[in-house]
Amino acid sequence: EIKINKKLNIILVPTLVYWCLVTFTSPYIDLRYILPIFVFILIIIFYLLKKEIELIKVLEEFKKAVSEASINKEVNRLTSYAYKLASHFHTLYNDEKFIVKDESELTLQRLALVKASLIVLKNTLNLLGIEVKKSM
Repeated sequence: EIKINKKLNIILVPTLVYWCLVTFTSPYIDLRYILPIFVFILIIIFYLLKKEIELIKVLEEFKKAVSEASINKEVNRLTSYAYKLASHFHTLYNDEKFIVKDESELTLQRLALVKASLIVLKNTLNLLGIEVKKSM
């Protein structure tokens, strides 16, 4: 279950309430006036979650990378994938706070991304025969 963090609730809830009021109280209102509001909201949501979405997409590519590497017998696809995953995670880690004091949901969501990235990177390195250390 994906939960929307508090930043998005501030934007999303009032807009949805407004849209419901306009839609249900006046059935003759032209939706051309409401559509730009929703497009604007979608752009804001995408902007706020862009790096997280990109990391999730990279995590989803794991199965494809493994299957292509095994079918084509090209181990370098796994090394390229590991580098890509590490790069996306590094970008997100540098740009965003993972432990946010007043937003426990956001903290849990980002820590889940950390855990997922760790598991996938560990599996990729294990397939390459590289031992993963628990600490440095």
